[in-house]
Amino acid sequence: MSDQVVAPVVERAVQRTGSAGVLVVAAAVVWQGVGTAIVGSTVTPSLATFATFVAFAAAAAAAMAARTGIRARSGSPVPGSARMSLRDAVWINVATAGAFVSFYVAVTLVPPTASSVIETGVGPFAVTVLAVLRGGQTARSLAWPVFVLAACAGVAVLSVGGAQPPGSVGQTVLGVALSVLAGACAVGILLASHRFARSGLGAVDVAAVRFHLAWVVCGALAIPALASGVADAAELRGVALTAVLCVAAPILLLQWGITLCPPLPASLVIATLPAVVLATEVLLEGRLDPVLSAAMGLLLVVSVLAALRSR
Repeated sequence: MSDQVVAPVVERAVQRTGSAGVLVVAAAVVWQGVGTAIVGSTVTPSLATFATFVAFAAAAAAAMAARTGIRARSGSPVPGSARMSLRDAVWINVATAGAFVSFYVAVTLVPPTASSVIETGVGPFAVTVLAVLRGGQTARSLAWPVFVLAACAGVAVLSVGGAQPPGSVGQTVLGVALSVLAGACAVGILLASHRFARSGLGAVDVAAVRFHLAWVVCGALAIPALASGVADAAELRGVALTAVLCVAAPILLLQWGITLCPPLPASLVIATLPAVVLATEVLLEGRLDPVLSAAMGLLLVVSVLAALRSR
């Protein structure tokens, strides 16, 4: 079969996979956004690290069990026989743990809304800049990611400006810097997952590797709270169930989506996550900040339009 016949077929297959990936990422973002709001309203701060420990450990265990089952049925890794190198395994673990640690330290310095929009807003811009530097995109392709970043910055300014009590300048600068670092780690995960998929690794293969450092770190951070007896066994079981359903499950779905979807549209869809969280919080708590909600709505519209144009 000639290259003129094969190339269009391959291109259409890639486009279909990318479109499916966008839908999977969107479903994961909605699930994760709703789940984040539920966790925030039901899990006490003292048990937050325990909840994330359970979530990451459950995600790792589920992915490892799934990978073992797939290999047992097929007799080899699926798809293909690709394996992740030790260097890549270390990198994806560091990026995952780095994103978590940076974000959760940042939310102690600046409002969580500000930290989350900065983290997710960095993604589309960084992915596009890297593509331009590598010659895969033109400078004109930066327009929509810049709009998204500007909308995120506007939401962050409103959130920081309305914080009570207001933080110091140094505290705010450090919180913003850590939020940017969390976003950079998230970009690394996006790009690495896409590269792994192109080399033949499936979402289960990646998920079975990337969460181990994160659950170890979270487990270590959770020990003081658990040792102090802040919760009984029944409460811990409830928190663990919430963590599995509201955090671990959407994380695994998102991992599948970002292996199917190209990094730019994936990052643009992920940029809508803070808006989903805020909308769910409004429904759960019945409190509405009109100005912040309007700004978040603008971010949602800009991100969706950018994602549609990037496909």
